[in-house]
Amino acid sequence: MAFIAAKAALEYREQVSLEEQVYAKEIMLKKIWSEEILKRYPKIDIRGIGLIWGWISSNSNRILPQRYRRLAMSVDLL
Repeated sequence: MAFIAAKAALEYREQVSLEEQVYAKEIMLKKIWSEEILKRYPKIDIRGIGLIWGWISSNSNRILPQRYRRLAMSVDLL
């Protein structure tokens, strides 16, 4: 059963050009990070690949994660 599911997933991946879609969305996500979030919060650093991204905060303030979450939710990132 797992083999059949894996084969179907690979076929779907080829049919919809999954890599191209992820790459295009990655470019869009990088643009949002740099033009919106990093301008507001220059002390954070981002890292990631494809559509899996996160930030690293050098500030140990406990309030900042709550602010980041609220910001991400306000722009529909979460």
